[in-house]
Parts: sequence; structure tokens; C-alpha cells
Amino acid sequence: MEENYKLIDDFFNGLLNEMGENEVLRRAETDPEFGKEFELRQKMEDFLKAQPARKSLENQLAVLGEEFFISENKEAKRPEPKVIPMGNSRWRWLAAAAAVAVLLVAVWFGTRPKTSIYREFAKHAPLQINVRSTDAAKITADAETDFNEKNYAAALQNLEILSKNQPDDLTLQLYRAICLLELDRTAEARPIFQTIADGQSALKIDGRWYLALSFLKENDASRCRESLEKFQPGDEHFEAAKRLLEKIR
Repeated sequence: MEENYKLIDDFFNGLLNEMGENEVLRRAETDPEFGKEFELRQKMEDFLKAQPARKSLENQLAVLGEEFFISENKEAKRPEPKVIPMGNSRWRWLAAAAAVAVLLVAVWFGTRPKTSIYREFAKHAPLQINVRSTDAAKITADAETDFNEKNYAAALQNLEILSKNQPDDLTLQLYRAICLLELDRTAEARPIFQTIADGQSALKIDGRWYLALSFLKENDASRCRESLEKFQPGDEHFEAAKRLLEKIR
């Protein structure tokens, strides 16, 4: 249905609010037809982001195309006349290119890490900071705005400043680590998540959840499962952890 396509397109283009995104994810889990369309789009998005696979595909098609065009030129130089239906060589090339593309996509999807679903589960709660100093009010406001608008590099800069003045504020530490994670600085983010997960604060479960997501983003399915299996019914993120476990088994 056209409505489904538009809704899924809006989801992957970041045009929905948090409530809308959650509704799409819920339908993907409960509506089989919608779920198939969502999964197909997810695979397309993942494939387009996979630079090595895309480069391999481009190289294979380029080589194959060159071989066909060289072959065609050689045939054209032969003294014996040869009748070739109009467009035949072009269709040979297109058919062969399509075959290579299908093969490469099939191999890539068959061997790709299951952690490509990271984006589906990395939904961050809006940042809200308790201002302790009027001098830091602007920096705090900028950090909140940048993070909530997914401008993680700018948010990180302001969170770093705030963290220096409030090193014991675990909310600042958690969101600073989330920024690092989103900027692919996972090695820096994980120790922060681990410290929070090992503590006894109200953010303990959040630390555990993001620790699992850090492994997910690095394609470490084993350690991701190990982190997710620690969640208990009633824990925040328990339902999401259960869904994620089902996807990476």
C-alpha cells in the first residue's frame, strides 16, 4: 500500500517524531505485511551504507562491462559480416550486470553482520540537563538542542565542557558517551557505559543497554547477547532487549 511506503520512507529519512518512530517499529513487529516492507527497506538502507560491498559491486560491474564492450569491438573488426539484432550487446551487458549484482547482493546479505539493525534500536531519550550554574545556562541549552537534533559532534563539545565542571554527573557522562558512540568512537564510549552499568545509580540499566548497543555497532554479536541476557522483566529496555536478542540469534 502507498501509505505504508510513505510511512516507512518518512521513518528512514528521519521525518517522524519519537512517537511516530515507535509506532512504525510496533507495526513492523505486529503487522506481517508491513513488517516485510519495513525489513526490505532496512536491507536496502544497510546495503547502501556498506561501502566495501558497494565498491566491490562497482568494480565487478566495471570489469564485466569492459569485457563485454571489448568483445563487441573485436567482433566488429572481423572481416566476415555478422548480423546482430539491434540492442543485443546492450541487453547482454545489462543481463550480465544484473546477474553479478544479484550475486553480490545475495552473498553480502548472507554474510553481513546482524548488527546492521543498530539504527533500529538506537533511539535516544531527549537530553535534559539540570542546570547548576547560571554561567553554564547557554552551554547547557546548546548541548540539549544539538543532541536532540542529532548534531552529536557539537553536542559532544558542550558536554565535554559541562563534564569538566561536573565530573560526577552521570547523566552528562551517559550522553557524552552516546555522542561518542554515534560518532563511531566506540572505544572511548564503552568504558563510560561499563562504569555506569557496574554502578548502582538510577542509570545502571541505561548503561547496560548502551553497552550492548556498543557491541552491536561493532558487529560483536556474542558480547552483545551476553549484555542483553542480563536484562530482567521489569527492567527498562527489557522489551527492546528481548526483541534485539531475537534478531541477532
